[in-house]
Amino acid sequence: THDADQLGDCGFDNEWQYHSKTHTHTKLSSNHINTYCGMIHKEPLLSRDAELRMAAKVHMLNVWTKEHLYLAQKLGIPKPTNKQWAASLRIPLQQFEIDLERAKQAREIMIRSNLKLVVSIASKYARNCKSSKSMMDLIQDGNIALIRALDTFDPGRQVR
Repeated sequence: THDADQLGDCGFDNEWQYHSKTHTHTKLSSNHINTYCGMIHKEPLLSRDAELRMAAKVHMLNVWTKEHLYLAQKLGIPKPTNKQWAASLRIPLQQFEIDLERAKQAREIMIRSNLKLVVSIASKYARNCKSSKSMMDLIQDGNIALIRALDTFDPGRQVR
């Protein structure tokens, strides 16, 4: 489990933003952050086994996505059909569509199950660093980094 397990509503009564030009701090409303934290707090963390299963599906999706881009370039079209995509992967269309949907769901689950970790890291960063970014900006940057990391994630490297 992560430190984010204890966050609940994230414990933000207010948010402070550092303004480097004026060297002042401005108190900002934390309603948005508390609402967001309340939503993500409902998402369960994955067990190690579930995370490995999801990671394998996401990795498969990443490989298939690269093939999709290659196929589009090869055929000279912006978006190959699922039938063309499945054929290029040598997978029966019906099975491909089932596996594709499951892989997309696994990606979504992995993202959602790690959002509390993003908030935890952003919170620690905000406490320890003077940044001109608001807490919400730090969370958004963390979410983008999470998605990018997942898009290049390789479960074979045994890195969590």
